This record gives sequence, C-alpha cells and structure tokens, in this order.
Amino acid sequence: MARKTYKPVKKDLVALLDPAFAELLAKRDEEDQDRRAYLVREFVQCSFPYSNPGNEVERWSRENGDLTFTVTRMNGKFPIPYGSLPRLVMFYVCTRIIEQKQKVIPIDGSLTHALEDFGYTESSAKKGTSRRRYKEQVLALCNSALSFHYDAASRNTGFNVMFATKYDLWWDEQNPNQDALFPSFIEVTEEFFNAVMRSPVPIPRAVIRNHVKSPLELDLLVMLNHRAYSLSKKGREASTFISSHQLHMQFGQEYARTRDFRAKLKRALENIKTRSWPDLVYKLTYQGLTLHRSPTLVEPKEAKLGIRKGYVSQQDIIEKILRNRQMDAQTIMDAKLAAPRWDIYSLQAQFWEWIDREAIQIEKDPRGMFISFCRKHAQSNPE
Repeated sequence: MARKTYKPVKKDLVALLDPAFAELLAKRDEEDQDRRAYLVREFVQCSFPYSNPGNEVERWSRENGDLTFTVTRMNGKFPIPYGSLPRLVMFYVCTRIIEQKQKVIPIDGSLTHALEDFGYTESSAKKGTSRRRYKEQVLALCNSALSFHYDAASRNTGFNVMFATKYDLWWDEQNPNQDALFPSFIEVTEEFFNAVMRSPVPIPRAVIRNHVKSPLELDLLVMLNHRAYSLSKKGREASTFISSHQLHMQFGQEYARTRDFRAKLKRALENIKTRSWPDLVYKLTYQGLTLHRSPTLVEPKEAKLGIRKGYVSQQDIIEKILRNRQMDAQTIMDAKLAAPRWDIYSLQAQFWEWIDREAIQIEKDPRGMFISFCRKHAQSNPE
C-alpha cells in the first residue's frame, strides 16, 4: 500500500471537527519527522551520477575540490549505479548499520517493501521498465567498488572499498512488493562498515521521501544540512559561500552548459525550501550560493550517534590526534569549510609548528583550536 500523506489544509479541517484526533495526527507526524536516516559522510561531497553514463562505461569519476570520487563496475552485466535508487539503497543500508551495528543487513520481507520507508513506492515497482531498472540498480550497487581520494599539494590520502562483500537477494518478478519466500541480506565490507560508524550523517526520513524523484535534490539536502550544522556551531560565521564553479564541479558535471545547470539548481533549491525546509535561508547569484545560518533538519547532537553509542569515545579520538598529530577525517572536512581555498594538510603542519613554537599546552580537545586556526589564516590571507 502506498504511503498516505496529510496536507496541512486537511489537518486544519480535522482540528475543527475533532481536536483530539488532530492532536494525535500532529504527534504521529512529529514522531515520523524524528525518525532518522543516515549516510556515510563522504557522500556529502560526492555521489553517484544522475543519469546513465553509458552501459559501456567501466569507471566513472566526480571531482569536488581536493576529493575525487570514483565508481568502478566489478561485473560487466550491470552498469554504473545512477539516479535516485542507489541513493535510497545507500540510505537504507547506512541506517540499518547505525541501528543494528552489524555488517550483515537482513532484509525483512522484500527490499521493495523496506525501501518504502525511504520513498520508493509500490506503484513504482509495478511498471515493467521501472521494476527491471530497480533490480538492475540494486545489483549494480552491490557489484561496485567505491574510491575516495584526496589530492593536496603536501599529502595524498584516500580509501577504496567494495560496497558489498556478499549479498543474497530474492525477487518476485510478478509481485515485487510481496515478501520473499527466503530471507535476503546484504553484507557490507569491513571498510564500508567502519566508514559509516565513524561519522554518520543524519537526515529525516520524511525529508528523503519528499525528494525521492530527484537525485540532485537528495544530494543538495545532505550537503546543505551538513553546512547548516557547521554554521550552527558556536563561534562560526553567520553564512558560508559556495562558488558557482564549486557547485558545478560537485553537482553539475553532467551539464555541458553552466546556465542549464544553474536553472536546474535554482528549481531544486526552490523545491527543497517549499517541500521540506521553509526556514532555509540562502541566496543564489551568478557568482554562487550563499547559505545563511538556518535551523538544521536534524538536531546537531544526532550527528555524533556513532560516538555516543560507544563505537569509539571522544577521548580516544583526542588521544590519537595528540599522539599522531593528524586530525580525524571529520575535522579535516570542517577545516575545509573554514578555509575552502587552502591546502588543509599544509595548514595542519603549520598548526603543530605554531603549537611547538609558542610552547602551547593543549589540555583539551585540539580540534576546535585547529579549525579556528584555519579560519583566521583564511581571513588574514585573502586571495
């Protein structure tokens, strides 16, 4: 059964007729809004192509600043994953990893039914072409290798993972939403499991459902919420600017003409504000996108779920940073936002040199000091 939606005007009518029932509906909507989905943090910066890059393409890459994201097909029967479907599967798998803390993701009933909670509807799977593409995209993702590579002047780093080390998926071609006769599962690799647990990015499931037909809007939602979360931190600037070039590199590489991408971006931002995020404050110009401090879609504390549930303690992270003098991946990403046009790894080396030169005693978490150091460096040395 397709998920029902309740429009505000209907709620107002219900409130007039039966206030108690209206209160129950409001409570249910609040609980639904509180249900989180999670995504591996690296997908904040880069994700899958929006359209089919070609069935003969063996490897596809997208660049965003120092980061290059590459998808490699490991089985010639399946194409490079593209569009909304692999994103929904990624949301589903990452969410189950956070909730269950295990690499084997059991699928209760059918995967079609499981993805309904993320916006994939029963009617979508009934059409022959849609059903075939759905199956193709799920298997394409399970047979893909993912590579994240950071290339800076003073340092090269990255990691490569297979999405799934093992999978067993049962399909009912005639009734795709019907529960399978045998249990299905996807087992992710150890590297992918660790990447998700290390720093999950939260977003409400209800918001995902509002934009399930647009992979661009899904990617923008994740990026904008992450940026809004960064702006909400104490001591941060009231706004952040993303240049048109950076936006085109991250989201519009499939568009040959910048103006075509900008028109698509403008519509996507308007849809996000109208459907899911009325408090989003931004300004889009030919120079780029200015995001002003806005309420986040998810409370900031939720972003630390992996740490709060005991997977790794904050003190362990601090001690490792002080011991190796290497910031963790999340801090590096935050520093890139504070000084977007600078080599963060070079600034990291300068930070520790400054600590030694000034004989500064670090008694607390050094990450805030480092981000502040990067921000002040960028402000003092405008290009």
